[in-house]
Amino acid sequence: MTLDLQFLDSRAVKSRCDAVSLSVLTASEKGAIAIVGSAALAQKCLTAIRAAGGEVPMLIEYDPRCWGKSVLGVPVVSPDDAFRLLPPDALVVSGVWSPNHRYRETREWLNRFGFENVLPVNAVFWTFAAVIGAHYQFGEPTVYPANLSRIATFVQQLSDEASRSLVLAHLKWRVTLDPNHLPEPDREHVYFDWRLFRSREDIVVGDVGAFDGDSLRMFLRWHGNRFGCFHAFEPDPVSFSRLADFKNSLAAFTASRIKPIQAAVGESEGAMRVMASGKPGSKPGKHGEGTEVASIRLDSYFASERVDYLKFDIEGAEWEALAGAWSVIERNRPIIGLAIYHRPTDIFDLPLAIIQRTQNYRYFVRSHDDDGIDLVFYAVPAECSSGAF
Repeated sequence: MTLDLQFLDSRAVKSRCDAVSLSVLTASEKGAIAIVGSAALAQKCLTAIRAAGGEVPMLIEYDPRCWGKSVLGVPVVSPDDAFRLLPPDALVVSGVWSPNHRYRETREWLNRFGFENVLPVNAVFWTFAAVIGAHYQFGEPTVYPANLSRIATFVQQLSDEASRSLVLAHLKWRVTLDPNHLPEPDREHVYFDWRLFRSREDIVVGDVGAFDGDSLRMFLRWHGNRFGCFHAFEPDPVSFSRLADFKNSLAAFTASRIKPIQAAVGESEGAMRVMASGKPGSKPGKHGEGTEVASIRLDSYFASERVDYLKFDIEGAEWEALAGAWSVIERNRPIIGLAIYHRPTDIFDLPLAIIQRTQNYRYFVRSHDDDGIDLVFYAVPAECSSGAF
């Protein structure tokens, strides 16, 4: 198989990164920059720009209820006011990256108000990498040319052309910031795409990162009552409470086979503290803060119990969860659905780790949300393959 990876040429990627960084630096030094959004990610960008000596004179919000307020001492304004107050060549950075948000639409919205110089939030992370730190998949794009051989090895292991094309499209987006490379997401089959695999009527599922029951709802949508047991692991107290409420709202026959477990899944057993946020991306508590929850290993939890499907989506802790699950994976040969969008190199490193530990499997990648969110790697034992791809 011949792969066209010329877009990952190290000199071209470095040159593009330098050009974007110069644009952000120049605009921030002149105070000719604005950020869309006023929540945590926008604030993180604002803080990084300030730490580097730059200035962000305003934040732009979609919601009129926010106009006239201030965040970290910066006024929040409407797009009309921003265009009136900023110089014509001002740079606007979209400081929003969340489920159901589409950068292409934000850029179009800004164009409607007269802004032509628009970049996604990734540009701030390219520019201030040493200051801003890590945030999900954002980081300097030079990491991809540096791992060219691993990327090629991974892509060549994928079982269908759709997966190969999709991975390359996401990488092109990450090194060019051109959203036209991004594929249309398939929101209707996230984690439970039965076109990729067949499952037994009494399937046992381990949902690691069950959140408020979003994956459980998708599972029930496509599988109905044809399952044995659904183990739902969620450490965040607020999300766990919503998960339990959802289970309790179901008919007794369905609810009796759903087991919510308030626990983190990792490499070791013990306890940890979690900050209750009730949002995707809840974080461990620091300095003794938060609620104490159990930390478990899947190897122990499923030591004497079958599991047919394992889903992992735990905000960057997938490596730790897998480290405590290799025995059960090797013994049970489950189908695996794995988030590969939380760290820059997860897009190839996590799948390669699975590929190295599995034999006679088929491998797929599917994109289930915009801007690189819910990018999922599927490992399917040959005996469970649907044969459709």
